[in-house]
Amino acid sequence: MQIDGEHLRLSDIFSVAFDNEPCTIEEGAARLLDERRKSLEIISKEKTIYGVNTGFGILADHRISPDDVDALQKNIVLSHAAGVGEPVRQELVRAIMLVRANSLLKGYSGVRKCVVQRILDLLNNGITPLVPEKGSVGASGDLAPLAHIAMTLIGEGECFLDGKVVSSSQAMERKKLQPLVLKSKEGLSLLNGTAFMAGIGACATHTVTQLFAGRLHAQNDSPGVRGGERHNRLC
Repeated sequence: MQIDGEHLRLSDIFSVAFDNEPCTIEEGAARLLDERRKSLEIISKEKTIYGVNTGFGILADHRISPDDVDALQKNIVLSHAAGVGEPVRQELVRAIMLVRANSLLKGYSGVRKCVVQRILDLLNNGITPLVPEKGSVGASGDLAPLAHIAMTLIGEGECFLDGKVVSSSQAMERKKLQPLVLKSKEGLSLLNGTAFMAGIGACATHTVTQLFAGRLHAQNDSPGVRGGERHNRLC
């Protein structure tokens, strides 16, 4: 499956999440990411841009030196990976990852192509970040759960591999993947979105749609198998 930021269907999300269908970046979307990233890097050399070369929240007016930009992006991931509770089901985390990757492909966030590619690398290699089920308020994005996904991308935290919980660095080493080194704006871009609720909602919607279709088929087939009135009511 190819994703391009525009044409992701519920059935596509379900196939990647539950059936482990491999996915790649569509060529046009890849070019768009390269163009948007180059534009961001040029503009940020001349202007102060929130989340690119500034602090966050009340520190939005504080300009960050070029030497500290990369560390800032890593730190925002580390500081927000504070979820609690049982791990979210692995299939749902996969859905969340695909939704986030597809959203980033629109190019609005200015991330490098390698960021989206590394999300797909995790999906295609069966590496699923361990995401605690509680911690998101959904106000400015699903910050905590998406931070736990970003943790695995940078080789931190824990993940599932072959049904076992292992360190993210160990999983990436086994699959011969390099942890990401986040650049300007990329930590913020990975966290500030609603992919957690959107991914879970997509899976729930697809499941309900399939169940409803199954009920209609059963109801239509009932007369053919001589179903009685009670059987018809159950359908």
